[in-house]
Amino acid sequence: MNTICNIRLTPEKVVENGLNFGIPIYQRLFAWDGKQVYRLMDNLYQHYKSHQYKDTPYYIGALSCVRLNNRYDLIDGQQRMTVMCLIGIAVNKDYKFQSSWGKFLSKGDRLHFIARSADSSYFQGRILGQVNGSKPNDLMEEGISTIDGFLQNQVDSELRGDFCQWIFRNLSFFISILPSSYEGDKNLLNKYFENMNVGGKGLEEQDILKVQLIQGQPHQRDLIRIWNTACDLSQKAIKLQANESASSYAEKYRQAISLCRKGDIKAAMDMCIGSYEEDDATTIGEILPIPDENEKSYDTPRNPSLISISEFLLMVLDLQNYNENVQNKESFYEQQLLRAFSDEIIHSLDIPKFYEDILLYRLLLDYYFISLEREDWGLNYDLVLYSDEKEKMARCRQFEAMLYVSDTPLYHWITPLMHKLKNEGDIDADKLLDELKALDRKYRGGVEYDHLFFPEVKVYWFRRLEYLIWENRKELFKQDEHSLAVADDYIFVSNRRSREHIIPQTPKSESNLRWDDSDEDTAIRNSFGNLVLISSSLNSKLSNESYDVKKAYVQSYQKRSMGGAIESLSLLLFHTKFPDLDRDNMRDYIKEYGSFTYNDILKKSF
Repeated sequence: MNTICNIRLTPEKVVENGLNFGIPIYQRLFAWDGKQVYRLMDNLYQHYKSHQYKDTPYYIGALSCVRLNNRYDLIDGQQRMTVMCLIGIAVNKDYKFQSSWGKFLSKGDRLHFIARSADSSYFQGRILGQVNGSKPNDLMEEGISTIDGFLQNQVDSELRGDFCQWIFRNLSFFISILPSSYEGDKNLLNKYFENMNVGGKGLEEQDILKVQLIQGQPHQRDLIRIWNTACDLSQKAIKLQANESASSYAEKYRQAISLCRKGDIKAAMDMCIGSYEEDDATTIGEILPIPDENEKSYDTPRNPSLISISEFLLMVLDLQNYNENVQNKESFYEQQLLRAFSDEIIHSLDIPKFYEDILLYRLLLDYYFISLEREDWGLNYDLVLYSDEKEKMARCRQFEAMLYVSDTPLYHWITPLMHKLKNEGDIDADKLLDELKALDRKYRGGVEYDHLFFPEVKVYWFRRLEYLIWENRKELFKQDEHSLAVADDYIFVSNRRSREHIIPQTPKSESNLRWDDSDEDTAIRNSFGNLVLISSSLNSKLSNESYDVKKAYVQSYQKRSMGGAIESLSLLLFHTKFPDLDRDNMRDYIKEYGSFTYNDILKKSF
């Protein structure tokens, strides 16, 4: 019998390798109800359609087995193996044993229910079409009926046969072979199950890729240690010690980055957290299942990184042969990991160098790019990069936050900056900010004032204006210390997407600030000088409220009677510049403010 660890198995591969399975007596009976079976079929069909009916694996996780002669007894995975057989029964209801699914069922020999004569008799009878006299298994019957009903009612008739064959080729799993001593040993089995996740059984793509990359490589444990440290984006790669200063912590990162550049990976790794040294799985089967996506875990922190693990790995792959002028970057970063890391690509990689790059880019990501710090009161941003001048660090932090909440694709700023950092060496806060601004200008370009009118004006230009007001806050608010204090506390938040008129279109409350119905007033009312960006929740509160209500909102921050950070620095600046606004001068002030924010602030950043 062929070695089957590390092979992606499917019903088709099971047939090709002549694999047979058994369900030991100590395993529970088949427990999936119709809803669970239906959900699997629906997920398979959606996967089939979303990939345009092409062969693309659908993973149902790892099955843990003990090998006994020519059979594999299932320690974990009996539910999934049984469902595979039920799919075969539903598809092969004409009992064509030379068909693909008929060969998988193998006249009932594929799956054996050890010491369960009733289930074995029923199961084999159902496969052979000889159920008379057999005591039915109600849940298996429900499963078969559910599968048949789904195929008849949910799958287009012209796709039905192809879909069934697609399942045969693509319903994928891996097998973990446990020592034979586990068979029947209660203590060993208990320890095994205690160490397993008790949720679902799907494997993440990065878990599969982790093993595929190191196949045949020497020093696999070292490579896995790098992977586990670099690819855990839930925490920094280097631990911040209690009472450690920001400058000392940043220096650790600079040292680790320097060691990576010199090729001393072991020394760099010794500086990292190294919390995964016991996780040394080198086969797919050794990777434990992950929790079911429908089960919420309240103990796992949300990822503080700007990017996901998939995006990070795709970025490292992109940087192997980087070309910033490639036009299809979006499609590259949207593809699935296992498609991007095809066998051809993996074989072309210098794997040890690739892992060295994974560690270097992870350290650079931690050091030069903000992470998301979720406090009880809301979102904050952290930057490891250190400068003796706090304002310089703050500018880098705020500009990156602006790019982040503006949904700037990582391949327009993080990836090219990573390329520069690796090839040109380390930079300070001033240079970092210059590089960030240059990349943003290259991506966004400029904008004419005529394109800043409601409703066409893009949200991004408000966000850049907010950053520029913040950057120049000491000059813009030099006559008002209260407003300056409010500006100091400003934080970029992604939910601010609503464009609100400073002087509303049709005030709900009594107000002497009202627009005429003329074309001139409509143009002034919808111009950039009368627009600010706020959240939808605040917009619902302030929408069409009088100017006085909005002024009171700003003053509540100036007087510190309102907690948190103000949502719009532009609104704050307008009220600071024009405290005497009234019906007679409001049009001139709006035009003046639009000209000022565009020509004196925004346009200078192009």
